[in-house]
This record gives sequence, structure tokens and C-alpha cells, in this order.
Amino acid sequence: MMKRIVLSVILILSIILPLNSAVIMTKDNVDHGDFRSPGRLVDIEKTIHFGFEAEIVSDIDELDFLTDPVSAFDDSVEVVADYLASQDISFWYHNPDIISALSSIDSAFPSMSDGEDLFIAEIKDYFKSRFLSDEYGSANRTHAMADVFSSGIYPPLLSSSVGGDMDLAFRLYGGKISHGSGWDLRFDLYLDSLDSLLASYKDGEYEYGNNLVAELSMNIGSAEYVIDDVLSVGISVSPNIFFKTSFLNSDLINARLDDQILSIFASNNYYFGAGIGLNFGIMYKPQENLSFTLDLRNAPSMRGAIYFSAQEINDLKLHADKNIYFVPPDIAATVRWDYGVWHIEGEIGDILSQLVWKYNIPRMAFSWQYIPKIKVIYDMSETLSLSLAYEYDKIALGFIMEHFTAELLTKTDNFAFGISMLCEF
Repeated sequence: MMKRIVLSVILILSIILPLNSAVIMTKDNVDHGDFRSPGRLVDIEKTIHFGFEAEIVSDIDELDFLTDPVSAFDDSVEVVADYLASQDISFWYHNPDIISALSSIDSAFPSMSDGEDLFIAEIKDYFKSRFLSDEYGSANRTHAMADVFSSGIYPPLLSSSVGGDMDLAFRLYGGKISHGSGWDLRFDLYLDSLDSLLASYKDGEYEYGNNLVAELSMNIGSAEYVIDDVLSVGISVSPNIFFKTSFLNSDLINARLDDQILSIFASNNYYFGAGIGLNFGIMYKPQENLSFTLDLRNAPSMRGAIYFSAQEINDLKLHADKNIYFVPPDIAATVRWDYGVWHIEGEIGDILSQLVWKYNIPRMAFSWQYIPKIKVIYDMSETLSLSLAYEYDKIALGFIMEHFTAELLTKTDNFAFGISMLCEF
């Protein structure tokens, strides 16, 4: 069965990936669970008939924006006003779309028909007086700022400190692992957002924008001891199909201001594709309650797609995406220790993957906070455990029962709040 699935995905990829494809890096937001460390499959015996998981974690700035989108940008609007007031005539000749957008908001916006010198003088006065006045209105100012962003203009002095990082994830899954072999089937729906509401990735170097993705994936893995109960090796394969769309923060700001959130999808491209990833792992277990694993993840992991625009939905006009989406490989070392009522797991990883990102896109920052992950579980009773975990700048305090887990989440890099729930039967 595994061979058939892998061959089917390879066939799909061979059809949708043109020979002249460009390789673009992307992220893998799906947690493959036990199959991320396939060497451990020899020690796992479980069947999940049905599992459900949901998580939301957000910067407080993002929550403030969703509650009151106007006040969230008070300081940023003034920076944009100062920037526009300082521009010369060539700027306005090269950005007629900004003139059009601002004129549609306010009919008193200066006109170039009065002459270049008079226009520039009126522009300076406009952005230092009328634009910041109560008559113009704070909602109109925020709309104007979003229109400037939509035109690709981000003032150099504009602070990106307005948080916007909101991650939403929903998953349905089930599977079985027994005697060193296993499988699972997962449906993931997630939103991967930018770190700031003022962030901009419009240069084509990075998969910019906020990505909304639905993904159906399968994990199939097998492992066996090469030294009885001491050393095992394993492999897992993860074929997937996905449906994705992206939207810019300027679209989100305008949609929220107009209370028409669904409008962010009105002009998008929609991608449908398939991919496959491989994981290799080794587990060394010097004693029953202590194990070490070394894993090579996403080696390789490639994806291809076809796409259509929102305007082409009725015509079903499909285009071949000329990009191959490449998830950088990574090496992870993990230790697991069970000591009575204590269960400790620590991991070092995301060094190689970050170096690959940094090499290909020098402006990408290397984050030391992403390298260590740790989780500590304390069994209060046979039916209740407490957990404390850290990974990817997130701290989680959890309560674990037989079929249910709940966690409270926050972040170390900014003020954030979140919750997650998991049920398995």
C-alpha cells in the first residue's frame, strides 16, 4: 500500500512540475507526530480511531487590531503622513495609484492639474494639517495607510513593532502503530501569519503574506531493531495534497475596517498541489527508561502545484505553477527520560534548516530561540498529569487526562495568549 501511495504522489508531481521550474523554499506547518522520529516506532503501540486538535495563539496587538483596528495604528499613521509630505513630484508621478486611492477617500486631496509646484506645496500642507484632523477621521487615515501599503510603499522609518502574529490550527486525524510499523491520516487547516501587521515581503524572495492552507496528508513508517532492544533504525514517508491561498496585511486591514473579512479572498490566487517528504531516524536506548534519537527530517520534501485566480473559478482555468516548493532539511537530536512520575523530553534542532534559509535569503534572521525544545510531564495521579513545554518561542502549560489534553500558551518574544485542546479516542 505504501508503495502505491508514494508512486501516485510522484506521478502527480511529475505532471504538475515543469522542467524549467524555479526552486522556492517554503515551510512545513504540519506536525507529523511520532513519524518525525521514525526510529522510535519500535517502542510505540497505539491505535487512534479518531483524534481532534485545535490551537489558537495570538499577539495581543493582533487581538487589539481585530477589536479596534483604528486605534492599533495611531502612531504608524503619523509616520506615513510625514513620509508622504516629504516626497517630491517624481514620487507622485510614479505612484498614481496612491493619488487615486487617497482621492477616493477625500475629495479635497490636492490635484496635479494645478501645476507641479503648487501640488507639492498643497501636499505638504495636506498631510500636516487636514490628513491629521478630526474632520478627516481616524478610520479614513487607517484606510489611507492600508492603500499606501497596497501600492508597495513602506516608509523606511515605519516601525514593524505592531504585532500581527496569529496562528490558527485545526486537525482531524487517526492511525495505528504496532510492531514497529504504522500509519496515520491527517487533515490540517491552518493560518500562518506574518510576525507584524506592518511586515512586507513583496520582493519575491519569500512566500509573503498570510497563508491559509488545507492539507490532507498520510504518514507511513517502519522501524526495526538492528541490535535487540538497544539500537533501531526507521524511515517514514509523508505524501500530501494541499489547497492554499495567501493575502497581504493591507488586504486584511481594509477588510477589517470595512467589516467584510471575506473580501480578503476576492482577488487571490488559489493553489492546489501535492508533495512528499521523507524522514530517517536512529534510536539508541541504553536502558529501558532512557533513549536518544537522531533524525534527518524533510530529506527531501518537495511540493508542486497548479493554480487559478478568484476570477477564474467559474471557468476552471488552471495554470501550471512553475515553482518547486522545497522544505529545507533538518537534523534533530532528542533525549527522552522516564523517571518515576517524571517524563522529560529535550530536543536540539532547526539549526540546519535555519542555515539553509539564511544562505538562500541573507536577510532572514537566525533565531537561537528556535533551537532548543523541552517538555516536562509530571504524573499527579494515574488519570491526571501536568506538563510544561517550550518550543519556537512558545511556552505551554498543559493538563493531560486519558483522552483529553488542554494547554495555555504564551510567547517569550512578545505579549501573547493562546489555548490548545486535543482529544483522542
